[in-house]
Amino acid sequence: EHHGLGARRNVRVERLSGDVFEPAIEMWRVLVQPGYGSGKGSFSFEGEEVLVCEDGTIEVVIGSETYELQAGDSLHFKASLPHAWRNPGDVPASLTVACDFPRQFRAALHRKLRPRRIR
Repeated sequence: EHHGLGARRNVRVERLSGDVFEPAIEMWRVLVQPGYGSGKGSFSFEGEEVLVCEDGTIEVVIGSETYELQAGDSLHFKASLPHAWRNPGDVPASLTVACDFPRQFRAALHRKLRPRRIR
C-alpha cells in the first residue's frame, strides 16, 4: 500500500518490510516527483542507511558532500551524519531505502503513514 507525504502527494512511500516486532531494519520504496525530496533541511539518527536508486536521479547530500545516484546506483552511510535527498530531475524518480530507524523515529513514521479512517 502506498502512502503520500507532503502536499499533493509529491513523495509516495511504500513499506516493503513486514510487521516483525521491534525490527532491526526496515525497507521502503519511495516515489519522488521532480523537485521534491526528504523535506526542508537535513536530518540524522543513530544507525545506518542504504539507498538504491531504481529510476530517475536522486541527489543525496551527506554532510558537505553531494552524490548523484542514477538507476542502479547505491549509497551506504552512517545515518548519524546530517543527510537529505531530492529528485533534481524533470521526471519521477524512485528509490529503495533500507535502514535501522531508532524506535521513536520508526513509531512517528508509522503513525504518519497509518491509513486515515473515514468518520
